[in-house]
Amino acid sequence: MANELIQKALERIKFHESEIARLHQFIATAEEIAGGTVTSQSNAIFPTYDANGNPSSTETAFSGEIITVWSPSSSPTATIIAEAVDVFQSVKKPVPAAFVYDRLVRRGIKIAGKNPRGNLTAKFATRKDIFCYDKDTGLWTLREWHKNEAFSDLLGESS
Repeated sequence: MANELIQKALERIKFHESEIARLHQFIATAEEIAGGTVTSQSNAIFPTYDANGNPSSTETAFSGEIITVWSPSSSPTATIIAEAVDVFQSVKKPVPAAFVYDRLVRRGIKIAGKNPRGNLTAKFATRKDIFCYDKDTGLWTLREWHKNEAFSDLLGESS
């Protein structure tokens, strides 16, 4: 019984070592191509590796001038928030989250999920230090504007 446990542990170590080797190879390949032409697509091509961590199809996966690399299904939250702030600053008025979402999509920002507009609204709601929602109008605005009298008038609030 002890031998079986030791054998399983050794197999797990071997697996993780091969995974580490694969990740090192992936990083090295990414660094090599960073200076070249890279296209980002959701149906990315990854090199495959054998059990020892050696590339088995790198030549076919990375041949040609254009290299396809993995792209996440969603942009980083910090990027989404920063771009949303920029949208508000460019329109200079409170707007619905759907308006901001449409502008972000035009800018190439990706928001994943079954309901990306709802996910954007959730991101706004969790950043109350930046965004403010008016329940009466259904509009979002920047927190700094919410305190501003001119924007309070737009939201129908009195000082």
